[in-house]
Parts: sequence; C-alpha cells; structure tokens
Amino acid sequence: RIVEIYNRAKKLMDDGTRDSFKDAAKLFESIEEYKDSSSLIKECMEKSEEARLFDIYTRAKNAMSSYSYQRAIKFFESISDYKDSLQLAEKCKELEEEDRLKRERRAKEAREYTAAQAKRKKTIIAIASSVVAIFIVFAIVMNTIIIPNGKYNDAIALMEAGKHHESLRNFWQLDGYKDSKE
Repeated sequence: RIVEIYNRAKKLMDDGTRDSFKDAAKLFESIEEYKDSSSLIKECMEKSEEARLFDIYTRAKNAMSSYSYQRAIKFFESISDYKDSLQLAEKCKELEEEDRLKRERRAKEAREYTAAQAKRKKTIIAIASSVVAIFIVFAIVMNTIIIPNGKYNDAIALMEAGKHHESLRNFWQLDGYKDSKE
C-alpha cells in the first residue's frame, strides 16, 4: 500500500500543475517515513509555489498583452520578487500613461475638430446670409429703381417720339414713379 501511494504521488508530480504538486505533497506526508518522501514533500511545495507564481506571471503577461495595464500591474506587484515582475509593472505604468496621454490628445483633437467644424459652419452661414441679403437688396433696388427708371426713360422716349398713347400707358404702369402722374 505505501508503494502504491508513493508511486501515485510521483505520478502527480509528473503532471506539473500546482494542484497536482499539492496533492502529491499530501500523499508524501501520509508516508513521510518511506524512502525520500520527506524531501519530496518540500520539493512538491516549492514546485507548487513556483507553479502558482508562474500562473500569476502568465496572467499578468496576458493582461499586459491585451492592454489591461491596471490588471497587469496588480498581478505583477503581487509577485514582485518573481522574475522581472517589478520591471514589467513599471513598464505597464509607463504604457498606461502613454495610453492616457494618447486618449487625451485624441480627445483634444476631436474637440478642436468639432470647434473648427462649428466655426466653418458659422462662416458658411454668415457668407450665405450675406449673399442672400445682397440678393434681396439687389432685387429691391432692381424692382424699385432700375426697372422703373428704365420704363420711365422708355416712356419719355416714346413721348418725345410723338407716340403719346403708348407713352401714356407706360406712365400709368409706373404708378407714381418720379413725375409719371404728371
């Protein structure tokens, strides 16, 4: 029975997972006096801890790869004595700061673009309004001064040419422009 427990514990060690090392350590503890079980308990506990650290380190690296810098920092700082965890935590802090600055720069550019678009829109509205106003003024001047003045001059020319009947009709159409009633 002891040999069977020993062999099962050795097989669990070969699996290489954190839980398998813990389970193997428990089995070795149950047969601590057999062969090298007592030294294998210590080895299993060390390897279990190494697997735990490696698992956290791997999660941290994955978080770092997926730009989850805050999460990666927490993982790395929780295993600060493991490999290059502290340096990678600092690198994550730098990358996070770079990302924050990029986001701020993009937000500023978006605000500036929006402001420029609004200014452009206001300029277009101002120009369009000015063109419409000029057109309205031109239409008013055209209908109240230029066209009536042309008709008035035509009526005078007809009157001077002796075409009084046509001249009279044109003066009536001017509806009091200048001295057309007279």
